[in-house]
Amino acid sequence: MTEYEELKRDLLRSGRLFSDPEFLPRAESIRKDGDVSSGIKWKRPKEISSDPKFIDKKSTRFDLDQGDLGDCWFIAGAASLAVSNRKLFERCVPHNQTFDDEDYAGIFMFRFWHFSAWTEVVIDDLLPTVNGRLLYAHNRDQPNEFWAALLEKAYAKLYGCYENIDGGHINDSLVDFTGGISEVIHLNEAPANLFQLMYRTLRMNSMVGCAINATSHREEDLGNGLYAGHAYSVTNIIQATVDGDVIQLIRLRNPWGRDEWKGAWSDYSPEWRKMTETMRKKIGLVKDDDGEFWMAFKDFVKEFDTAYFCHLYPDALTDEVAVDEKRNWWADVFHNKWVKGISAGGCGNAPDQDLFWRNPQFGIELFQSDDEDGDGKCSMVVSLMQKAETMQFGDLYISFFLYRVNETITDIILDGSNYEKQSLFLAKTPGTFRNMREVTSRYVLDPGYYVIIPCTFYPNKESDFLLRIYSEKQAEPEYV
Repeated sequence: MTEYEELKRDLLRSGRLFSDPEFLPRAESIRKDGDVSSGIKWKRPKEISSDPKFIDKKSTRFDLDQGDLGDCWFIAGAASLAVSNRKLFERCVPHNQTFDDEDYAGIFMFRFWHFSAWTEVVIDDLLPTVNGRLLYAHNRDQPNEFWAALLEKAYAKLYGCYENIDGGHINDSLVDFTGGISEVIHLNEAPANLFQLMYRTLRMNSMVGCAINATSHREEDLGNGLYAGHAYSVTNIIQATVDGDVIQLIRLRNPWGRDEWKGAWSDYSPEWRKMTETMRKKIGLVKDDDGEFWMAFKDFVKEFDTAYFCHLYPDALTDEVAVDEKRNWWADVFHNKWVKGISAGGCGNAPDQDLFWRNPQFGIELFQSDDEDGDGKCSMVVSLMQKAETMQFGDLYISFFLYRVNETITDIILDGSNYEKQSLFLAKTPGTFRNMREVTSRYVLDPGYYVIIPCTFYPNKESDFLLRIYSEKQAEPEYV
């Protein structure tokens, strides 16, 4: 029996409702400095609705609408989670929670992935309201459903307060919901096969979000139904033949639950008349101001700046994946650390070039090419994550380097002494060093032996880190 289960059992026996001593219903739980409106009242769902539900029948992407908090990135991520594999959703949002009197004690539990470990976050159900309405996440169409509001509160507790989740990136929320690897693709630098890449990514149980860069710190109405500085979830992508022409379409959802794209292939655009009724039903076309909309893929690339992928770790998946007829990635995980004077060698800039080879080294053999492309290449995604307790990451800039080596993995420890013979440096890296929680890069490589060297920009910077390697086919990794 878990600590949560014991606590709930004792509450039910005593008839008391849970009050969380670690996240009190006070101003400091909303803002660190406690500077909030005096009109905010903390209420339990039973004080807000006469018939509250945790989940009303079935969770959907339409259950989540953003409130007065800049966490569209969180809401969009949760919407993607809601339509993911059912077991993934229930791992994060346990379904056997209720407001029914016989099993209600004002206590709820959610799980988030926190630096390689699933963490249970227990909360009470006191929620901030103004004039009897939820201040933050809610379900506009079904105001008596509360799983979204409670999930958001648990996430705010994990990071200290609601203010700490005001502003963020959708890929961070997807990782915390799933334990997956995040990958960021800048659409102005996207590969020519971006459509195929996104189509394949969704097929492999990955989740996708997107955003338009802001010119200010506020969300900006672009006049075409889209908003800059705002995150959207990608809910489908298709290719179809219409009047003899092949078209590529993508479906997105605005976490506000309203305000949709007004251009080609929007809800009431004339383009839909070209598509048969059978095809419209097959793709699930719904013409409603619900925040979800279709657009041409070429318009998506033109209007949006960034796509965020979250590739799921195989252990997060279940036998239901086979039923979904979706494929999953092979993955390997390494825990390690940079230690001052021992393994924190920095990036190799002068005058500390020799220190670089002290960084931890990880070898991998790619020996099976991908199925679909037929070019004999191997796809691999590499993620480096530094350990961070908050969403502010300080001055630890991280990245990694990838080397192609001529010898087998068991024969090599790169030291730079015989560089030309020993290895061939691959120029493609994640780019500049960034003080982000996670940096990721995708590679399409020839079969062979490779070494990954994660590092900080400056030498002697200490931190635990997590290195994760995903490949479409099984590979052979090891710590050198």
